[in-house]
Amino acid sequence: MNNQEEPDQLELIERYRTTLITLARHYVAMVEKAARIRSEAGSETVGGRKAGLYCNASVIRKNSARLKEILDQDRGILWFFFRTTNLQNIAKETIRIEQ
Repeated sequence: MNNQEEPDQLELIERYRTTLITLARHYVAMVEKAARIRSEAGSETVGGRKAGLYCNASVIRKNSARLKEILDQDRGILWFFFRTTNLQNIAKETIRIEQ
């Protein structure tokens, strides 16, 4: 694609698919991070640090829930591209790079 050209429709579709995969991967990473922080907080002995870790895990969990809500608003698109609406499965998809 030259700098002067508009991206063609297939390129835009591929960019959208790549964005969906990236967002799904981000969601999965956030869920895993929140779980890791919560398990860390469970073994913490200092009360203030424990509360801080639980607070951080809660914020990350809420943000991941919001991201999931955004992705779930149009489940038909997820089904169209990936034949699933499970974000963990979508996160495992391969991003195609064309040159």
